[in-house]
Amino acid sequence: MRIRIVLTAAACAAVVTLLVAMPQVSHAQREANARGRAQREANARSHAQPSRTVERSPDVRAARDSRPLALAGRLSHRTFTDHGVAIHYTVFFPSGYDANKQWPVVVALHGSREKGEDGMKQVDVGVGKLVQLQSETFPAVVVLPQVPARGQIFGWVSPIMRLIDAAVHEVNGDPSRVYLTGLSFGGILAYNLAYDYPDRFAALIPVSAYVVLPDPQRDAKMPQAEANARVAQALRGTPMWIFHGERDTNIPVAQARELVATLKAAGVPVRYTEIRDMPHESWDQAYRTPELWGWVLAQHR
Repeated sequence: MRIRIVLTAAACAAVVTLLVAMPQVSHAQREANARGRAQREANARSHAQPSRTVERSPDVRAARDSRPLALAGRLSHRTFTDHGVAIHYTVFFPSGYDANKQWPVVVALHGSREKGEDGMKQVDVGVGKLVQLQSETFPAVVVLPQVPARGQIFGWVSPIMRLIDAAVHEVNGDPSRVYLTGLSFGGILAYNLAYDYPDRFAALIPVSAYVVLPDPQRDAKMPQAEANARVAQALRGTPMWIFHGERDTNIPVAQARELVATLKAAGVPVRYTEIRDMPHESWDQAYRTPELWGWVLAQHR
């Protein structure tokens, strides 16, 4: 009996020793496994991101979902990286969006107050505001870049054009139906984009803007009459619809009238709407013009 009691005590001691040792081994193994998973995930991320990327972030209305049909009727915030510089932009996908067919694309550029790196301010003005109100009926994909606050306007022309090309490709946009609009600062940038890339846009819709072109020889902006004439010659084949507030004190309406006269003299197919009694901030009225979007979508390159 004594021998059995001694053996049982020894067995119990062995079991206790084993139970004490096991958690230490298990904890160490879990730490090793966690380190291994973290390293594999880091390796996967490093291989998945090229030097120029388009990244998806959570939708403004719903949970993150990159499936094309799930994006229909929604806004999707994204980032384009150009030579190490991140440029935020938002894409509106129309109701019924199907990535298997080509879509018309409207590129809408914001004003100077919306410049920045938050990726949000440009969504709540102009066309961004419009498509949120008309999310069920607006008939095109809309790309809303946000120009960073740093740097001069002319320095952003080429990076924004590369962003547009990447975004149009990603959403399966129709290259013959890419339309460019901009308000105020964005309208000035739109004129520069259309001037530098005259074969890329099926229509141009500047709002509350005027032509400002750089003059490299004088390291300054080009004289107004010369800038107007150069844009008119470059865009002779691009349909345009220009909007301007009658009481604009930021950019006097005379600037728009002079430009329109130069465009018409050069044979540019231009329409002009002067919004009565409106100041500089006339873009809501412009983008709600009943005939505008039907006219835009009828244009092809």
